[in-house]
Amino acid sequence: MTENKQLQQVHEASWEVIDTIRETSQTVADSLVTIQDRNLKFAQNIFLSWMELITGQTENIQLMQRQWGQQVRTQEDTFQKLASTSTQIYLDFLLAPFAFSRRMIDVTEDAIQQEQEAARKALAQTMAKVSGKGPV
Repeated sequence: MTENKQLQQVHEASWEVIDTIRETSQTVADSLVTIQDRNLKFAQNIFLSWMELITGQTENIQLMQRQWGQQVRTQEDTFQKLASTSTQIYLDFLLAPFAFSRRMIDVTEDAIQQEQEAARKALAQTMAKVSGKGPV
């Protein structure tokens, strides 16, 4: 019987060792699952933070592009106005002598017409005096 009792004790001790190993394995497995879960949450947080950062940067870049486009259009409009004004001033400067000459020609033509009219009137008065009719 002592042999059976010893065998029974060995058998119980073996089961205790197996139970301890199982509990230890379960504890290790639970710890690994917890660690894996934390790692997964950490990775998700990194990914979400990265996505928020990329989204924010994309929005900033789009805003900058719109502002830059508006500035470019404003600069183009300003340049066109400046170029148009500068061109007009330059043309006026280049054409100024011609405009002055034209004005002088117009004034001269007006003076000639006035002199011709005065000469006609004087001739008509002289003719009227000569023919005795008096002033016309």
